[in-house]
Amino acid sequence: MQWETYLRKMEAYQARYQNQTLIVKKIQAVCETVCAYQAQRLPQKPLPKLTLSQGMIYRLLDQYADIMTLASDLLNLRQVLIENFGIWHVCNQVWVADVKNYLGPKVGLELMAGNGSLGGSLGHTRLTDNLKWRGQDVTHPHPWYPLEKLDALEAVQKYASESQVIWMAWAPDQGQKDWEILQWLQQVGWSGEFYVIGEKNGATNSSRFWQEAQLELLPALNLHHQPFDFIKDYVYRVNIERKCL
Repeated sequence: MQWETYLRKMEAYQARYQNQTLIVKKIQAVCETVCAYQAQRLPQKPLPKLTLSQGMIYRLLDQYADIMTLASDLLNLRQVLIENFGIWHVCNQVWVADVKNYLGPKVGLELMAGNGSLGGSLGHTRLTDNLKWRGQDVTHPHPWYPLEKLDALEAVQKYASESQVIWMAWAPDQGQKDWEILQWLQQVGWSGEFYVIGEKNGATNSSRFWQEAQLELLPALNLHHQPFDFIKDYVYRVNIERKCL
């Protein structure tokens, strides 16, 4: 769906549900998020949970015959962002501030950066992506910031020695490139910090990676990075040390 069409639908819902404060807040947040990404900037605030409870739906169904359609449309936000702006990982400016406060001005490298909204917003971060988005919902990258066309494993081999932090957000769940990257970092004894953003055993990354990686869920980096739809993606720090047999 085109973002303009989606936004018009949301605005129509907002007028129709104007007496339902909780629903209006969700709709407003969705509209603000779409407008922000359309302008190539991160939304100011985290999204609220966009799901409508079954109790709310049943309670309002007689008054609002389209409430189940609204519930579905709210949860379609991520797909709209993917198709229109090449954005899989949805974050916000408050969370970026959290990351900067936590890490300080460390030199970073982002792998599989997509349109570069994450690493570019963090600053001090080299952006890399192979830009081969065939088979994806969007096939035409439009990077927000300068980005080097480079395979993820090649990028880490080329730039790990210059990087204190490596980011990998929403790696594909096909192939095992993420696992190959982790193995390489372990083999060379890389001493930096490796952060992965994704849904464990779900929509992102390979099953091998989730099985083998030693992960730490950091409260400070997830306070303003909470799931807003049916995908439960979180920020993890990956332990580079090899598992003991």
